[in-house]
Amino acid sequence: MKNILKLFFGLLILPLIAGTAFAAKINISHLKSSWGNPELGRCEGNTNVRNAVIGNNKNCRGNNRDDWCRLGDDYGVLMLIAREVNENGAYFCPTTVYGEKHGRGNSWTLYGDSSQGQGCFWACKKGFSGENCQSTTVLACDTEPVTRSTYDSYAMVREPEIEDYIPMFELNQYKNCRFDRSKFGEEHDQFLAVVDWLPSGHGVVVQPMSVRANMWEKGNWQAAIIAYVAGTSQVLCKNGYTVNSVGTDCVPLDEEKCAANEMCADWATVNFDEENMVKELSLTCVNTRGTTAGVQYRCKAPGYAFASVIDHTCTPCVESMRTGINPSNGTCVTCEIGEIFDATAPGYCAEATGFSQEQMQYGTGQNKNVELELQCWTIVDPDEYSNCVRGIEENLPSGVSRLSVTGGLPRFIPAAI
Repeated sequence: MKNILKLFFGLLILPLIAGTAFAAKINISHLKSSWGNPELGRCEGNTNVRNAVIGNNKNCRGNNRDDWCRLGDDYGVLMLIAREVNENGAYFCPTTVYGEKHGRGNSWTLYGDSSQGQGCFWACKKGFSGENCQSTTVLACDTEPVTRSTYDSYAMVREPEIEDYIPMFELNQYKNCRFDRSKFGEEHDQFLAVVDWLPSGHGVVVQPMSVRANMWEKGNWQAAIIAYVAGTSQVLCKNGYTVNSVGTDCVPLDEEKCAANEMCADWATVNFDEENMVKELSLTCVNTRGTTAGVQYRCKAPGYAFASVIDHTCTPCVESMRTGINPSNGTCVTCEIGEIFDATAPGYCAEATGFSQEQMQYGTGQNKNVELELQCWTIVDPDEYSNCVRGIEENLPSGVSRLSVTGGLPRFIPAAI
């Protein structure tokens, strides 16, 4: 709608009056009581909102001319602004808000979608979880940490314009903040935004944020965003987490369920290559709660492993009696001559043991006179066959349902590796 008005200004056919609403936006003034009853605070400024500003221009604070960041002819800031809001939580996305001049001494606010479908998340009040923050039980844990640095590569944008999709506590409010040549004033809005970060990365601090398109003259009229907080701040948590007892961070609603989805601490900095890697649960994950279950990456293609613990390039690892994939870190293990790969052994290599043909057929300590169902060669399962050959009695076959004489001999451990 503002683009249409720009045309009207150019043709000088539309007389405007102060306070006219120039855009639709989404009015959520009925939710103010759920978010600290914020006041708009017209013409205010000089509130330090440094931690609310993200992206490759995150040193911009949006509250004085010394550290404004330019976007074309005007100035703006990049923040995590709510795209959906209800009583229990909100959905935040990287969003540019910038000021634009329209006519001599007048300015309005505009919004650009910096997310492009990335970097968005739901954050909920204590006791709620899930999409739209409507669930009180844990269905899944969003373990991907969110920090200010998560968004360092994001940039301010003008397009696509998404002003009509930003829910506002206050919207389209115009006020003459200059008391000179300004006829229509500066547009003021108020929305919900992330203003600070948590140690765990499992949630954020949010607060209503007021912005105004400040008009100023520097050779030519220019507009810049001044941002300032309103109301009270609250801690919101990502799916599967809730506010701790002292209100300073987010902790799992279900410790076991979240642990099984949490990235292992030493894997958080590994770049996940969706084309070549898969996420897998590790039972030996080391994180803030000690050794527990957690998520690591593994090479997707069979017979491939990481080149090293540092180099996570997927390279061929032909599995054999002496070679296998390290279950703790996904690298390739090659055992020495005289050893075999054993995922349960210390160092994943075990001394190879030689067996005679009779032992491989009937089992250690047995011969052809033993009952057929106890002869090792009849066993299909490789692990059971191995135990049978070695004479581990508790794992011997217990009935004919586990026997087969048609599948051929199972694999065996040769006398020399």
